[in-house]
Amino acid sequence: MAILAALIEEEVRLLSVRVEYEDLGEEVEAILVFSDTTEARHYLDNSTEAGICAEDGWVVLPMRLGELPVLCAVSGIGYIAVPMSPGLGQAGVGPVLDVVASLARA
Repeated sequence: MAILAALIEEEVRLLSVRVEYEDLGEEVEAILVFSDTTEARHYLDNSTEAGICAEDGWVVLPMRLGELPVLCAVSGIGYIAVPMSPGLGQAGVGPVLDVVASLARA
């Protein structure tokens, strides 16, 4: 597992996205979590979002499954988005504890 993070203005920022969470019928902010560092690197290298590139300080950080709930709690973000295909159109989204439990069973 991996995430993207950057040190911007002396503050660590995690790459998060606003995505539709169907269970609530509304958009939520979710930390973008990739299946591995290769997938995260591919996203970073091919990002078309302004300011989301290695030259702007974004880096790939490997994560362990047990670290995700802590990371979300510290950041104040209660949802995780896991890309299911290139881009974000097919991202699986859910509350952090539900996603972590689901990934632990996989």
